[in-house]
Amino acid sequence: MGFFGWGKRKQAALELELVYHAGLGYALEAQGQLDAAIAEYREAIRIKPDDPVYHYCLASALGRNGQRDAAIAEYREAIRIKPDDHITRCALGLTLRQVGQVDAAIAQYREAIRIDPNFQFAHHGLGVALQQAGKLAEAIAEFHEAIRLKPDDAMSHDALGNTLVQKGQLDEAIAEFREAIRVKPAYAIAHNCLGKALVQKGQLDEAIEQHREAIRLDPAVASYHYHLALVFALKQDVTRTAKRLRRTIERDPSYRDRARKDPAFDSVRSASEIVELLGPPEAP
Repeated sequence: MGFFGWGKRKQAALELELVYHAGLGYALEAQGQLDAAIAEYREAIRIKPDDPVYHYCLASALGRNGQRDAAIAEYREAIRIKPDDHITRCALGLTLRQVGQVDAAIAQYREAIRIDPNFQFAHHGLGVALQQAGKLAEAIAEFHEAIRLKPDDAMSHDALGNTLVQKGQLDEAIAEFREAIRVKPAYAIAHNCLGKALVQKGQLDEAIEQHREAIRLDPAVASYHYHLALVFALKQDVTRTAKRLRRTIERDPSYRDRARKDPAFDSVRSASEIVELLGPPEAP
């Protein structure tokens, strides 16, 4: 065998090794074995360091594993290799937002949109980042664009609803929450958000229905029980308030302190069932 024949065989062996490590990484990540998956992606990068796909995969696994700073570095390396990858820029934007680097996240989403103006996920992500930055009017415009591109995106309708609540536009917000639920009836988050908006409108009975539905869909979420307890407190229904507070605290004990300070419970705070859960009211 000549030198060039040996070179081809060595290259083929490296390609097989690359496929092995990358494929094993995918499989391990799908099984939730993130540390092992990260090790395999690093091996794939060792073999082919200039392939942005493996940097992206490593970044995704690192992010899921709570190693967000390392994930950001890998997304940036993938972008250095392939600057016009709008999907990687959105993933970087999401991770930057998660670590509080909101302005940097906004820049990445804007660049993703420049590369592909019709990439709906980038408009949604930019809307979320702008909302987080307090730029509500711009956020609303981005959510509207995301919905224009994908009218059946329940998450964008819900996010738009939450931003409209912040702007004090309750009727428009309620319409968006209802649309999110129409598109995705089992969307517990939207039912909970609709319930909270209805409380602000004074529509307590329908708010109770929405919070009950959120709990039915996802009974493990403490905040859903808490928000239902708030409505019962506003109706001065001590027994049902206590029941929901108990279920809230069972799921997340930190809600006990929150409820102690929440003025929404003032009307029932002196009742024995509430005192048993929260302790006696503080002296004025």
